[in-house]
Order: sequence, then C-alpha cells, then structure tokens
Amino acid sequence: MALLPPSKKLKTAEDQDQYTMETRDISPAHLLTKIESFSRLWNHETKTLESSEFESGDYKWKVTINLDDNGHISVYLSLVGTASLPAGWEVNVIFNFFLFNHISDNYLCFRGKARRIRAINPECGFYKLITKESLKEASHGYLFKDKCVFGAEVFVIKNQPPLVQNVRAHHVSINPYKQEWKISNFSKLEGMWKSEEFCTGGYKWYLF
Repeated sequence: MALLPPSKKLKTAEDQDQYTMETRDISPAHLLTKIESFSRLWNHETKTLESSEFESGDYKWKVTINLDDNGHISVYLSLVGTASLPAGWEVNVIFNFFLFNHISDNYLCFRGKARRIRAINPECGFYKLITKESLKEASHGYLFKDKCVFGAEVFVIKNQPPLVQNVRAHHVSINPYKQEWKISNFSKLEGMWKSEEFCTGGYKWYLF
C-alpha cells in the first residue's frame, strides 16, 4: 500500500458502525494486501494508505486506510475511473473488510450492508473500524512483527429490469337465451307453478 497526502474523512450517517463481525477461515475473494512496518502509519505525518487497484463486478476499486487523530482506523472502499461512467450512474454493492489474525490463522470479517455509490460520493466504508490500541494489542494477533494483513471483498448488485408478465384476459362469450311461455288462466293458478324444462349452456333448467 502507498502513503497518500493527508485527507479529511467526513463522518456520515452511513459510516456509523453498520457492520457485523465474524471470524472466517477463507481468504478474501478480491483483495489481500500485507502492510510492512505498519507503525509508520501513526508515526508518519501522513496517516493514509491506499491499496493497489483490483477488479470486481466489471468495475475497478481501491481501499484506503486512514488513522485519525483520536486513534481510530477507518477503512474506505472507492470506485476507480468514475469519469468514464455515464451521467447519473450509480453502483450498488455489498462489501466486507478483513483483518488477518496471525495467532488463530483466520480472518476477522467486518461484514457491511448494501450501499449505493454515486458520483456525489464515490466511496463508502467505516469511520471507526478498529482502534489503534486494539490493533497493536499482541494478544489479538492482528499485528505481528509490525506487519498486518488487510483484505476486502466487493459484490456488485446487478440491477435487473423488472419482470413484466402479459396477462391476457379471456373473452367470455355470453349468448343470451330467450324462452317464452304462454300461461293460460294465470289468475286461476294455485300453489307452486313449474315451467317446462329448457336447455341452455349444456344444462337443463326450469323456473318455478
């Protein structure tokens, strides 16, 4: 990773501990970088490191690690080459950051939530991923002989067009049936009167 000029990271609502932590044996899928002499990050005037570019989901990315004045380490994911993207672009991603544990030989995984990256803010990450003291603590295993290993995974959520189903309404043909009856001596009828049977629609009917 390369040292960068000092930069101020603004604390946003999306940077507020919106991740879950778990341990994992499998290496990160997209970026694994070893940082030699990590102590220079907090001893050097410049406290920002930048990874090399890596590709995922047809895009190029980089990871930036920054140590703030309060001893917190922030990690950010940035989209590279945004100038070539069309106007109004946005990329939805799910990303994870990793710290290798040299003692247990596995990774501490910081699993993030789905985020939307746009031209107004082409990066996302965690403002306080881990403290300087926690990273330096020998029993934690993250820093060994002043070396640490960071990793990252980026999964791009492809926007699929909505599934449109054409539903054809079946035309129901209604053929009216007309039947006439002539009732003689209607005034003299008593009780229930029942018509003769008639057939329509494949069924037999009568009126009463």
